[in-house]
Amino acid sequence: MCSHKLLLDCEKLFDDVLRFLRSVGKDEFRDVAIQQWKDGREKAWPKYKFDHIVEGTLRELGRTDLDYAVVCNQHLKEMQDILAATVIDEDRLASIKNFIEQRICEKYPLPLPIRGKDLIDLGIPPGPRFGEILGVIREKVAAGESRREVLLDIATQLAQATGENTLTSGSE
Repeated sequence: MCSHKLLLDCEKLFDDVLRFLRSVGKDEFRDVAIQQWKDGREKAWPKYKFDHIVEGTLRELGRTDLDYAVVCNQHLKEMQDILAATVIDEDRLASIKNFIEQRICEKYPLPLPIRGKDLIDLGIPPGPRFGEILGVIREKVAAGESRREVLLDIATQLAQATGENTLTSGSE
């Protein structure tokens, strides 16, 4: 009963707004009022829409380890700011998805299948080259390589190419 009354009140309100806009006629005020209403509607997305975008983006990135609701809540204000600042002609959905992808890569990097301890076990001493090798490993993982054995082989080859591997260089 109460919701029926609310719907009737909303219908009356919209009828009044339409009647007013029709009475104004074709002038600048009417066009400006309509444009502002459309802009406000397009720049004020409900939270569930952001949740849906974040959930889909995480799924596309293969990041099922992250909870979309947590990620969305942490970045909701930033996403709303991006939406408000996005020019009407631009694709708002793409802007939000790009932002989420960037934040995921920055704040929630994938754990590497190998760690620094694994490199030390291979005989690679800590130092500048050690960091460079880990950087190459990160690039390989970002490119899609996730097999531990392959990554360890790459690390060994890189260390041998520069003579950093103390296990193999000491035995020659």
